Amino acid sequence: MVEMDGRARFDRFFEEELNFGVTPFLLPDQQIDGNALYDESWNVLLDENDVPIVIDQWWLAQFGQSQPATSAISGMIFTIQFDLLVLP
Repeated sequence: MVEMDGRARFDRFFEEELNFGVTPFLLPDQQIDGNALYDESWNVLLDENDVPIVIDQWWLAQFGQSQPATSAISGMIFTIQFDLLVLP
């Protein structure tokens, strides 16, 4: 769910940055990015400042064949549905 400003940002990204969904783009891997690394004993690996070391993983993605669909939930709250292809 997004408010009107989120919908406007999505529309601008889709239309101007991605040429109406044609141009591929990078986004964080929704399954792996940000997860901590562990050693063989399942202890979180830390850097020299005792900050957990996390995975930095990205997807190259592109919008699918159907255009994004926006629906108003109530007032100024919306949902945006779209197909996303993760490219090899």
